[in-house]
Amino acid sequence: MTDDIKEALLSLGEEKKPRVNRISEFIPIQPNIRRFVNQTISPLLDEAKTQKVFVESKNPTGLILHGLSDIVMKLKQKINSIINEIKQNITTSHLQLSSTESDLFRVDAYKLAKSIERETNTIIRDIAADKASSTLKTNENDTSPAITVVVNSRGQAIAVEKGDITKVKNVDVIVNAANGTLYHAGGVDKEIADAAGPALDQECRQIIAKNGGLPISAGKAVKTTAGNLPFKCVIHAIGPQYNDDDQQARPLLFSSVLSSLRLAECESYTSVALPAISSKTYGFPLEDCTNFVVRAVKQFFADYPQSHVKKVILLDMDDAACNSFAREVVIDHRNALIEDDDIINYELSPLTAKWCWQDDNGDKINDENHARQIEAASQHYLKTFCMPTWDSRISLIRLSPTGHLPMAKVHCNFANMPR
Repeated sequence: MTDDIKEALLSLGEEKKPRVNRISEFIPIQPNIRRFVNQTISPLLDEAKTQKVFVESKNPTGLILHGLSDIVMKLKQKINSIINEIKQNITTSHLQLSSTESDLFRVDAYKLAKSIERETNTIIRDIAADKASSTLKTNENDTSPAITVVVNSRGQAIAVEKGDITKVKNVDVIVNAANGTLYHAGGVDKEIADAAGPALDQECRQIIAKNGGLPISAGKAVKTTAGNLPFKCVIHAIGPQYNDDDQQARPLLFSSVLSSLRLAECESYTSVALPAISSKTYGFPLEDCTNFVVRAVKQFFADYPQSHVKKVILLDMDDAACNSFAREVVIDHRNALIEDDDIINYELSPLTAKWCWQDDNGDKINDENHARQIEAASQHYLKTFCMPTWDSRISLIRLSPTGHLPMAKVHCNFANMPR
């Protein structure tokens, strides 16, 4: 009896602790209505914090609520009710944009699209980007999106991008910064040749052979297969070498770009990517280079208002080149294009003979820049010195050093030279 009373008394002193049940609930929210939902439920979430409900909002597919079961379930019910109401009232329109229009929206991490969203209280989704992000893993080596895109009233576009030209996406052809001999010595020229494989190099040799062994003149452009690269062809723009006192370099650079785009137009290509031609290997000042490249592209679009080529991408791995391109494309060059007739129509006269020089080490070099120096010296010699007869069998002339040309034995074929 005593034990029973003791147990009863002890049980009266015990406080019955309530049982606490904590849960986590996920609320799915579609990306296309996420911003509308966040705006509407913001007061509910503030209230939830006062009731010690923790909200995870970083999940891109929805919200996660952590807290007491009864509070969480009531909050979930209210949020789902708001989501359903938004779904019923929202209007969705699908717009089919051209490649150029899509680029405009993607520039600077969708800056234009975000501005439109804020002003109109709408949500703009890039369906292609959504699909890509859900099916592809991020590749650290992918090229960056467009830095700048400008479009004229006819829908012709110039885009500036940073990246490897051998990996540029969605273009028909790429332009190579080539030399007159089509020998791939270095820079972007060698990168393209290495990526394309032996087929491109073989066609380059054939082009020089068909040209009588002479280098292609600066300012011109030729095309070859793209080999292993995923393009319809590679266009080789023969850029000029730059010297401070050389008045020919600028118009020749302009001509090389214009010739490349005209060649692409003749083949009915719709998109072209090209680098800062002559800027590195050939020593062209960067600002001058990008200025003349951009002006040449704009001149092409002015000359061909209904062109097949609708998009030109100016692309380089160098930040300085990309920034310089970006500054140039937004400048109005229309007055400059009208005034520079001497640049637009500039063309080098063809070489009259095949020239090469042999240095003290015995290395033969067939270079257009040196060939033109030698020919100029030879023509000056012919005009200055009286020679009653000219023996076409002469095949060796000894020249004194002039300018950058060292003492050299000069071999030539005078078959086509004036006498």
